[in-house]
Amino acid sequence: INTDTRIKIDHALSIAEIEKSFNDYDVNLAITNQFIENDKIISIPLYEESLIVALPKDNPFSSQNDVTLKDIAGMPLIISHDGYQTRTEIVRAFNRIGLQANIGFEIERFELTSEFIKQGLGIAILPEKYALTLDERDVDIREISDLPFYRIVYVSIDKTRFLSPLTESFINLVLDHFNKGEVQDYFN
Repeated sequence: INTDTRIKIDHALSIAEIEKSFNDYDVNLAITNQFIENDKIISIPLYEESLIVALPKDNPFSSQNDVTLKDIAGMPLIISHDGYQTRTEIVRAFNRIGLQANIGFEIERFELTSEFIKQGLGIAILPEKYALTLDERDVDIREISDLPFYRIVYVSIDKTRFLSPLTESFINLVLDHFNKGEVQDYFN
C-alpha cells in the first residue's frame, strides 16, 4: 500500500450529479447503477443483482418465501427520490401490472430505511447486496417473484481523460475483482 495515496469516495447518485462530477474534474471514475449515455463516458457492467423487499417483522407474509408486487402494492413504500434509476424501474414495474406504487417516504440514502421499516412506517424494495446488511432481527427479507428487472452496477470512466498509472491501476483492481478484464480492453 502506498501511504502517499489518497482515495476519496463521494456520494453522487443521479446521472446529473455523476456527469457534473466528471465535467468538474472532481472524479476519475464512478461506481453506479446508472447507465450513463454520454459520448465521453464509458459504462462497464460489473455485476447484476436482484432487488428484494424488506418488511416489518409483523407482516402478513412472514410464512412465505417470496411475495409479489401485487401483494405489497398497498403498503407504504420507502423509496429514493425522483431521478434515481432504481426508483424509476420500481415505479415502472408497478405500472406494468396496472398498479401504482404507494409511496410513503422518499429518502436520499438507504441507511434510514431499516429504522423506518423497524418502526412499521413502510416497506422498501432494495438491492440484494444492501439488504444482506440489514439486521434480520429487525426486518423480514423476501424475494419478489414477479419483479421484472434486476439492477446492474457499472464502473463509469471518462474516456477522453488521461488516466494516471495509479488511477488505471485502481480501475483494473475493480475490473479484476469482477473478472472484467483491464481498462485498456474497453478503449480500443
